[in-house]
Amino acid sequence: MKIVFLILSILLLVGCECVTEIDTPKNISPSTYAHIMTLSANPEFEELKIFSEFWQKPFYIYYNNSDDYFIYRDITYGLSNIKVLTKKDSVIFNSTLSLEKTKYYTFVIFGSKQRVQAMLLKDSVYNYKKTTSYFRCIHTSSDVPQVNFIINSNYPIIQSLPYKTNSAFTPIVSGFYSVKINDALTDSTLINIKNYEFKEGFLYSIILKGYAEGKGSKALECQIIESDEFFKKKD
Repeated sequence: MKIVFLILSILLLVGCECVTEIDTPKNISPSTYAHIMTLSANPEFEELKIFSEFWQKPFYIYYNNSDDYFIYRDITYGLSNIKVLTKKDSVIFNSTLSLEKTKYYTFVIFGSKQRVQAMLLKDSVYNYKKTTSYFRCIHTSSDVPQVNFIINSNYPIIQSLPYKTNSAFTPIVSGFYSVKINDALTDSTLINIKNYEFKEGFLYSIILKGYAEGKGSKALECQIIESDEFFKKKD
């Protein structure tokens, strides 16, 4: 009887260990992530809420925001769902993004009140050098069909873009430049920024947003975002 009791006790202990192992939840987190910066370029919404299952709670982005909001957030790589909501929690955009491990992205929300759109841009530079500046142009102004971005110091660099397109990052020598945006059809000047400094090692996104016929906060404007976030670890 003692032998039988001992065997039964061992079996019960083993059984308990197995059940505990199965029932205990495991928080398995990937060792690396993708990284995403989310920008609002839709003048119809002053405030937007961004939600993903990866983040514990949603965060807010603003159409007229300061440089403090331009940050990259970790997100699971592979297929990640992102929802864009108004401050009244109405879903106005819902999409599944395909993201690569350790890569950096900019997610730009633009369009109109009736049709909210977005573009996912991969933030990558071929043969990056810390002594060089880089810029790209993004056209999100719906009532200007095509524009010319003109970056000028000693000679002009022209990027001609139709609506809802962007250029790749272009290397330039660091220094002060004028940034002009012309209507490609009429050659009239829409935006003219003088003596803007492009710093060594930084990437610049030059975004045309708002409406050519807009007033107040919806007026046409150029927003320039600078970042060196994802190259800080490059030596």
